Amino acid sequence: MASDKPEGPDSQHHYQLPAAAEQRHHEPHRSSSVPHRDEVYGTQIKIFNSRRMSTSTANPYHRGEEAYYDWEHHRLAAKIEVQRGRVVQAHKDLAQQEALLDRAKADLKSLEMELQDNDIKHRDQRNGGATVLTDAPAKKAKRSAHDDDRDSGDKKGVREDPQALRGILSLPLHLSLYVTVGMLKLFCTIVLCALVARANAIGKRDTTFTWGIDKLRGVNIGGWLILEPFITPSIFERFPSEAGIVDEYTLCQHLGPQVARDTVLAPHWEAWVSRADFERIAGAGFNFVRVPVPFWAFDAFDTPYATGAAPYLDKAISWARDTGLKVLVDLHTAPRSQNGYDNSGQRMDTPGWGEGESVGQMLSVLHTVAAKYASAEFRDVVLGIELLNEPAGYTLDMNMVRQFYRNGWGEVREFGDTVVILQDAFNDAASFNGWMTPADGGVQGVAIDHHEYQVFELDMVKWSHEQHRRGVCDRAWKWEGADKWTFVGEWSAAMTDCAKWLNGYLRGARYDGTYLTTDYIGDCTQYNNISSWNQELRDATRAYVEAQINTFEAGTQGWVFWNFKTESAAEWDLFALLNAGLFPNAVAERQFKRVC
Repeated sequence: MASDKPEGPDSQHHYQLPAAAEQRHHEPHRSSSVPHRDEVYGTQIKIFNSRRMSTSTANPYHRGEEAYYDWEHHRLAAKIEVQRGRVVQAHKDLAQQEALLDRAKADLKSLEMELQDNDIKHRDQRNGGATVLTDAPAKKAKRSAHDDDRDSGDKKGVREDPQALRGILSLPLHLSLYVTVGMLKLFCTIVLCALVARANAIGKRDTTFTWGIDKLRGVNIGGWLILEPFITPSIFERFPSEAGIVDEYTLCQHLGPQVARDTVLAPHWEAWVSRADFERIAGAGFNFVRVPVPFWAFDAFDTPYATGAAPYLDKAISWARDTGLKVLVDLHTAPRSQNGYDNSGQRMDTPGWGEGESVGQMLSVLHTVAAKYASAEFRDVVLGIELLNEPAGYTLDMNMVRQFYRNGWGEVREFGDTVVILQDAFNDAASFNGWMTPADGGVQGVAIDHHEYQVFELDMVKWSHEQHRRGVCDRAWKWEGADKWTFVGEWSAAMTDCAKWLNGYLRGARYDGTYLTTDYIGDCTQYNNISSWNQELRDATRAYVEAQINTFEAGTQGWVFWNFKTESAAEWDLFALLNAGLFPNAVAERQFKRVC
């Protein structure tokens, strides 16, 4: 989720463009304030790659077609061997489970036979101690009726007279054995049920997803490992405004990294997300979560940021695996900020990513992330790695961004074939056509992430409910027509920018004329309290949500809603919308007919 994104007739961005960058908004590629990539970025890449390209694992996609195909042949051959090993291990695991089940069945059968033998002995003793072989069926039926009456009386006696329990404890040995065997039978039944449950759980964890075939139906786990004022305003409101704390950078700068981590961040990391949240997401029909993580979770590079968030990403992946969800690891921030929005970690007028060592530092972080999450250990649950969220393509040098994407793809490919996600940098998805494809250096496994909001431009905020629904159809060209897998990785139910601090901490809203404009469209008060919504607004919100889901699924690989929950921003809160019946089950029948 971005903040302070630009407005304009052709812009789908979240927030107002910082004033310092306004005049550069329509420049297609580079800003005069950003050094050319040959001056800064190219030098970083040469140094960074020369350090590693001499290794045998380096991807030679840059060396020519013949070298690439030779490398690809050996890479695929190695992967085949790994996959064969997995198949063998899976067969072994299955054989072990089947052996356990067979053993449990055999034990159950043995105990049942033992119970039957002891039952016969007990009945024979009651009939005089001799086994009578003639007329066995008739006598067995007669004894069964007699025993049923006796059992009924015994149970009644136990219920009515507690002293009867002592009688059971003092039963003869053969009767005690009768009771014990019955308990063992119950135990074996429980064991069998547990094995079946475990098998079902294993099946759920092994839920598969195929890019290009299956649909992404996901939600973002935002405001967790990177703070956003509109998601958790209480964190920022505990400090006086004169402290100047407006993002995570200024929070850590003001308190110091250790104090910020110990008193604010770590308690928030522990409390904001739980396994129960993942269970609820899966239970609502979703199959996917996008987890934004900051670069400083892996290396703070002498910045004020507090480290320590990385283990929580592992926790999220574990919860996802246990609940049958897939994960996109989203690198949401870059050193010096890639867009100047508070969700990049640092709110600033002009993004500084691309200056100094910032691009090389980001590639170093990608190397660390890919080494772990693109490995075979996470292949069952991590569907993709997003190289960088929302680089400001309207002010950064897009040649620099594209080169970073190409090198970032190489970082991931060094460790596995996990799909690489490119955020479209506020361009339309088809603008990347013909680039980073199999015909372009043999690049494969690339997807485009497009973000779509209708509340960060004044003209859109003025739209009626019907215009918002129609706007979904009219803007479909933004995400359709790409030659790569494409999905809408951020969108919301919001038709206003009324959520508190949505445009930045201590900033107002366009809707009520308190931010960037004096035009008054309406009162923001009701929008943040979902219980106060009238039926018209409830129906309009549900219809708008369904219009987006239907359109995104028809034209892309799928969608990821922003966000799973907030403290007070109802239009952005999946759980609040689900509770109110304003968000459908992700795979359920819709209430409203298609708009497009």
